[in-house]
Amino acid sequence: MQLSPVGILADVFWHEITNHSKNIQLGQFVVMPNHIHGILILDGNEINDMKLADNNIVQTLHGDTVETLHATSLPPQSPTLPPQSPMITPQSPPDKNQFYSDISPKPKSVSTILRSYKSAVTKHVNRLNLCDQFAWQERFHDHIVRDEEEYQRIENYIKNNPGNCKKDKFFS
Repeated sequence: MQLSPVGILADVFWHEITNHSKNIQLGQFVVMPNHIHGILILDGNEINDMKLADNNIVQTLHGDTVETLHATSLPPQSPTLPPQSPMITPQSPPDKNQFYSDISPKPKSVSTILRSYKSAVTKHVNRLNLCDQFAWQERFHDHIVRDEEEYQRIENYIKNNPGNCKKDKFFS
């Protein structure tokens, strides 16, 4: 894949993630003409017996948590995780600041890491006046990899993606 100036920025700032996010390792990554693929390995040295279940939260041995923050993610249920804010009910007037705090990406979440990454790329794209060549899609697809076989399948997909880019429905 021959990278455009925007692609070079996307590549450089991807490799900067580990300088700004503790307990993150980078897996396979590729910049495509119209999207990126990357694996973030969330590492607290060891994952505490895969406290991953159905709630999309990883708790590390150090007590750190990392959330995927899907819109459909379930709230934390473990007593070791921070308690959730009380539900806003019709009887209690909603506190606007608390409401936005509750729905905002939390520190150490995949959402926050990717928001920072996309922000850094955007800042430098704007600084270099490359704006007409670039726009992020609003959201991202995230997926929790649950075993080595799945990891290898996804890693191979990312490695082979450049050879398949002409089959992409958005390729022009």
